[in-house]
Amino acid sequence: MRGANTFIGSLASLTIFIPVSYCQVPPQDPSASQIQRQFVLERQIAEDLEKRDGKLDDAPIRACVQRILTRVGDAVGRKSLEIRITRSPDEYVELLPTGTLYVSAGLLARVASEAELAGLFAHELAHGSGLVTRQNPGGSMPLITPACVLASPRGVFLSATYRDAEIGATNSAIGDLKAAGYDPSAILDLLSKLSYEHPGWSKAIVADDLLAIRATIEAEPVPPAGYQIDSSEFIAQHSRLIRTLAQTKNTPRPALGPSKIN
Repeated sequence: MRGANTFIGSLASLTIFIPVSYCQVPPQDPSASQIQRQFVLERQIAEDLEKRDGKLDDAPIRACVQRILTRVGDAVGRKSLEIRITRSPDEYVELLPTGTLYVSAGLLARVASEAELAGLFAHELAHGSGLVTRQNPGGSMPLITPACVLASPRGVFLSATYRDAEIGATNSAIGDLKAAGYDPSAILDLLSKLSYEHPGWSKAIVADDLLAIRATIEAEPVPPAGYQIDSSEFIAQHSRLIRTLAQTKNTPRPALGPSKIN
């Protein structure tokens, strides 16, 4: 086994390519208006992503990635999941409540095997979708943030508060990878790389946590048939993706004007 003043105001000030800053909301019970506002924010995430980063509509790449996402989704009982790939060389992934998962070409290029990509998807599905409300140690009003720290290539505000959620999602992803027939250690390989390369993420995805989880996995017996790590289709499409990303990485991104939410 392989070893703000507002959400939109913050978005406009960022140089990253996904709206992952925070929104302060009044500390009140959920209401229809609050639910509606969250829906609008989530819709705005999708619109801003596609406007800013563009979509990668390469059919063979998308079909390969969709197959892996569907396989993991079926294993955890999640149906009708749709993958959308952006052209950004930055690394991020986010699952929206509509069942649409956005992943950047940069993050797809960084995974080293089909099992690592399946692990990334299992990790996202374990988090659930949409935005979550977190306590704000620096103020009285709570914060609305993405569910997973991997939604931001530079880490999320108060990312250390994500640690317990990341441990839980990783443990859940390991079980789901086993159910889907993939090497469960692959998610640890991927998260170890990403945490090392992104200091903001390392506050939530902690090396010692990953080592402890890996020790548990390595003590478990491997099924007689073993686990899948790669496939010829993934290897071919991953190479195709890297070539495509290299061809487009110097293409200027269109400017994104101020967004409005009523």
